[in-house]
Amino acid sequence: MTKPVLISSFSPIQSNIVESALLQLRSGSASCVYDQAGNRYVDAVSGLWNHCFGFNHEELTDAAKLAYEEFAGYHCMHQGGCVSTYEFAAKLAEKSPVNSSLVFFSNSGSEAIETAVKSVWFVNVTEGRPDKNKVISRHGAYHGVTIFANSLLGKSYADLFGPRDPRVHFVDCPDRRNFDEGATDDDIVDQLLAEIEALISSEGADTIAAFAAEPLVGVGGVLIPPATYFPRLRKVLDAAEIMLIADEVICGFMRTGSFWGSQSVGLEPDILATSKAISAGFFPVAATIYSTSFSERLEQASAKAGEFPHGHTTSGHPVGCRIGLKTLEIMERDVFLAEYQATQDEFTRHLTDLAQHVQIGDMRQIGLLAGFDLAPDVQIDASDLVRACRERGVIMRSSGNTLMLAPAYNMSAKEFDTVFSTFAETLNDFERAA
Repeated sequence: MTKPVLISSFSPIQSNIVESALLQLRSGSASCVYDQAGNRYVDAVSGLWNHCFGFNHEELTDAAKLAYEEFAGYHCMHQGGCVSTYEFAAKLAEKSPVNSSLVFFSNSGSEAIETAVKSVWFVNVTEGRPDKNKVISRHGAYHGVTIFANSLLGKSYADLFGPRDPRVHFVDCPDRRNFDEGATDDDIVDQLLAEIEALISSEGADTIAAFAAEPLVGVGGVLIPPATYFPRLRKVLDAAEIMLIADEVICGFMRTGSFWGSQSVGLEPDILATSKAISAGFFPVAATIYSTSFSERLEQASAKAGEFPHGHTTSGHPVGCRIGLKTLEIMERDVFLAEYQATQDEFTRHLTDLAQHVQIGDMRQIGLLAGFDLAPDVQIDASDLVRACRERGVIMRSSGNTLMLAPAYNMSAKEFDTVFSTFAETLNDFERAA
């Protein structure tokens, strides 16, 4: 038995695990990955929601090769950067869901979120409002794993790393399952906004800097808000001069059917943080995109301070930016939009069929993203289902009693058939064994 030295994220650290129990992947093609023994797995969550074009794409691979041959890497500090970095920043500003004029690159969604928060703090401090530094997050939210991002997590496991930052406060997210069955969308939004307004009143608007929110709660179960939630929230935050930070790490780049998740749910952010599909999973890239109004304040703050003292060694890496530019180019083609719609139609068809299963409860879909719950009376652990499906060659994801799917934008009909037939067979086997 070979003792593993790699720590796998969100897994037990087991030095005595048998090597055969480890998923050691060798290659990928389309929506499939292959282990050392040649076993195939159809990945129905695009890796970690990021491999939106699957695991081998000729155009993206060629873009990476050419970028490495042209310029293997450089930083973008001290008023410098690579041509591709400037080009990608300009393109992202153009694609932003708000009128945008500034972009900051980092390497992960966690860093992009922390950059957004630090930017607000930086502006408030230089404007003479250092005490306006609290941040509102939501129960069930996921915003990353770095120090402050961990404090923003609406998950109990964040507490395993010690005390959270006391500047973070939580409110409920728009999870319809937590409201009375007869509650209307207006009832839900009224209740959620009343809680937010009460928090602002008790803490003081002059102490709250930002409100961080995913357009829809992703890892928490694909929770889609009522249509009026974000437009009404925007008015509340504007009145209190609280910046709205959109966490587009999962939702950005067409995951929800619109280019940005914000566009799908009526969210108008001051700052947007994105990663994952920004480079189709081919390179670690993230970006924080600022609205024009906030960009002006950020520019004035840096002039007063003499600089914007924040950055990372590999931010705006030229290879990642070339891949990002190619990703955008592909997504802007008419043929891509037609293919995306066909993939979404196939996805919807399978989900509709699955919803008829007696073991399936509430189901939520937006674009190529779905979450569905096991029925309340089902005595099956969703994580056990996920493990069993992987043993049968299909990779899914669970959170509590919710199963989640985020297929590649070009997943084939045959791959969809494999995913849903394998899951249905596995669920039936568990039901018979119960």
